[in-house]
Amino acid sequence: MAKLKGGASFAALAKKYSKDTSTAAQGGKLCVAHGRTSGSCVQTVPPFDKSSFSLKTHEISQPVHSQYGWPIIQALTPIKPSHPPPLSHGSRPIQPTLLQPRRNDP
Repeated sequence: MAKLKGGASFAALAKKYSKDTSTAAQGGKLCVAHGRTSGSCVQTVPPFDKSSFSLKTHEISQPVHSQYGWPIIQALTPIKPSHPPPLSHGSRPIQPTLLQPRRNDP
């Protein structure tokens, strides 16, 4: 934290000090999916979510305690929890497909 507050690069410090072998080489970069795994994004634990989803772009969190240690998080982009689209947005295109088997039944 002291080095970050002194202006050091988050990515450089993550490469040097991170114990997370899956993200250290990318400067700590992690795609987070709120509450679920999505594509290349990973689901994280509630303390991590609570901190990361409250950050403003480029803001750095205080150390966050979880069962995985004490990560420090920097928001690289605006962070918003993802929400699935309403059923009404997807029901019309799939409705004929769902009804087709019933139409073919004797």
